[in-house]
Amino acid sequence: MVPRTSGCARELWHITKAFFKSERRVRARGLLTLLLMLSLAFVGVTVLMSYVGRDLITAIEKKDIHAYWSSIGRHRVEPQPRLLPQQL
Repeated sequence: MVPRTSGCARELWHITKAFFKSERRVRARGLLTLLLMLSLAFVGVTVLMSYVGRDLITAIEKKDIHAYWSSIGRHRVEPQPRLLPQQL
């Protein structure tokens, strides 16, 4: 037995079907893939930020200055130096 799709999903497919079956389908699939990858990256950053917040709040609650600064240092994002072609 095949599950029935909801009205919203059916309507979305009806709207986008022509785009995904046209001569631009390769671009459409690429853009959809890009959208999914950016969405996953956003979720990953959100999860990382929740860990950072948890560690910081835990250190503050325990009044542990060493854990606080250790947490800041552990989760710090340092800019990566860019190598110019003549430096390679």
